[in-house]
Amino acid sequence: MAWRTGSALLALVVAVSGCTASQGVSRTATPVASPSGKPALDVPSPRTTSEEEAVIAAYTAYWPASNRAVTLPLEEARQLLSQYETDDQVKGAIAGIKRYQAMHREGWGEVVVHVQKVTVKGDKATLRDCMDASGSGEADSRTQKLIPGTLSSPYLAVEAVLHRGADGRWRLAQKKALGTKCTR
Repeated sequence: MAWRTGSALLALVVAVSGCTASQGVSRTATPVASPSGKPALDVPSPRTTSEEEAVIAAYTAYWPASNRAVTLPLEEARQLLSQYETDDQVKGAIAGIKRYQAMHREGWGEVVVHVQKVTVKGDKATLRDCMDASGSGEADSRTQKLIPGTLSSPYLAVEAVLHRGADGRWRLAQKKALGTKCTR
């Protein structure tokens, strides 16, 4: 089953963040109002029907949030990302966002998540995704137009490690493109 996320680019997000059995339910992140008046993203509830579903919901919601963060002032980006990533990941992401903003770049398009496997052991989960990123790339943040040559590839193998925080929410602690193609 595929989960369509908001616009994101795996390569952009991996670079910005400084990091290197599919459930039968479809999930799309839903924008809500933020304190700044711009659309924010709904944080998945820690009380879903299973831990695997909670991990998938957190991972799926992360992608549009990470893409949105690149377009925000740094403190707002930090606040947004802290809902989806561990503190160490947020620190690296903010450094990457500074670089991307200086280059006038942001994510363009969307990725489709195809979660293939989730393993939960206590407060740690490992997730394997066969992400279709062929509809995503990088855009010039001044024009929001796709930068030629930046379209990504279909069916990229991605592995993510998530930790459950004291608040019960799952957050990304590590993510990496495995450098291999996969089949969904």
